[in-house]
Amino acid sequence: MKKMVELIEKFKVTIAPVVPPIVLSVVKFPDLHRYDLSSIRTIMSGGAPMGKDLEEAVKEKFPHVTLGQVN
Repeated sequence: MKKMVELIEKFKVTIAPVVPPIVLSVVKFPDLHRYDLSSIRTIMSGGAPMGKDLEEAVKEKFPHVTLGQVN
């Protein structure tokens, strides 16, 4: 996770296409607050449905982000 958030910060990633286990790992990453991830505008999750609890956790950590699910 550390390398991923470092790269998001460095390259100012705006769209993050990820699977639910990665979304969960990002939300639970203990040092997340140390990185500027404000460039992310959209998180697209696919491959499996995200549960309601995970959706709410994402919205709490990334209130400015549009969250989409593709299955």
